[in-house]
Amino acid sequence: MSLSFIAMSPDGKQLAFVEEDTFESTRPDGNKDSYHRKIAMVRTDGRGYQVFAEANDQVKFFDRPIFLNNEQLLYLERGDNRSTEGDFNRPWIVDIGTNEKRQLPHLCSHYDVNVEKKLIVSGQDGYVLDYNGNILFDYSHIINGHATWGKGSQFLATADPGTNPDAFHAGKIFVLDFETDRYYQLAEHNNPYRSSSAFHNQPNAQWSWDGRYIYYNS
Repeated sequence: MSLSFIAMSPDGKQLAFVEEDTFESTRPDGNKDSYHRKIAMVRTDGRGYQVFAEANDQVKFFDRPIFLNNEQLLYLERGDNRSTEGDFNRPWIVDIGTNEKRQLPHLCSHYDVNVEKKLIVSGQDGYVLDYNGNILFDYSHIINGHATWGKGSQFLATADPGTNPDAFHAGKIFVLDFETDRYYQLAEHNNPYRSSSAFHNQPNAQWSWDGRYIYYNS
């Protein structure tokens, strides 16, 4: 067993993660595949291990736990072969104290959370939502792919893996401001790689801890 997608709560007292197993795959490159079988959490002192979701006949795979606050966790469920069809691309919010769950009403993938402003940015779908799932800002006409919040109202958006190379946003990194509705192109990149599903051109852009710099693969 191994852990992935490790996330820390805003107060620094809890860690959420995906528990996964690896198995031999039939992929041509010979790499192993992983089976993301649980969403779990533990306190940073090593106590209070808790499982919130576990694979079953319908749900086969889990992705990207991230804290909304110290009491709630956001995560995604997938179907067979990491299927995102139907409701599988609508994240769940679980209450850490009661284990009660509710599902967001919109598709939301490759997301990040702004804890201070209580907002979720859906990089794959190109919009910003509140914690109730209401769409507050739609930027899908500019770019979709991956998104990462910075400080305040700004976030990064990078091109969707495997998208049309002739699209407006292909090969570009943008900074967008949720409050002013302004955006500008920050950089172009060329970081192609292959995954199990498609050819990717993804820079994985991130903010520095102080919000002054942005780093990415090129």
